[in-house]
Amino acid sequence: MDASDHDKVEKVVVNCRPRKAKCPHCGKLAKRVKCLTRNVISMAYKRIRIIEVRYGEYETSCQCCATFRTNPDEIVPPKSKYDNRIRDAVVKHLIEDRLSVTSLIHRFERDFFIKLSPGFIYDCLREACQKLDLAECRRLSLQHY
Repeated sequence: MDASDHDKVEKVVVNCRPRKAKCPHCGKLAKRVKCLTRNVISMAYKRIRIIEVRYGEYETSCQCCATFRTNPDEIVPPKSKYDNRIRDAVVKHLIEDRLSVTSLIHRFERDFFIKLSPGFIYDCLREACQKLDLAECRRLSLQHY
């Protein structure tokens, strides 16, 4: 990286590792055992935004789980490379702008310096389809027609 590349990188720190956290299953308090860090790529126009997620691993005394980790789910899903803003933008560009997968890949490379794979794009679309509540839509359509 030369000097001009450093101007394009923006780093954001997200801290979600309190000393004690509630078990996700039963709600009992657990002590932090480890402090962990991982980097996630986010969107910024003509910039590379790296989110440094600092999270903790906790050891429980309950029987439902041995350990668990905290994670800011509203920002980034567990074990993912990209944050939710990129996932939402991919689905938006595919549906609203009617872009093809290859043109979407070129747009993200040009505007955000992010190299997406076709598999990631299809995964984003699959996740967006799973969020739809089609049973409720069918029920409403049967009531009205």
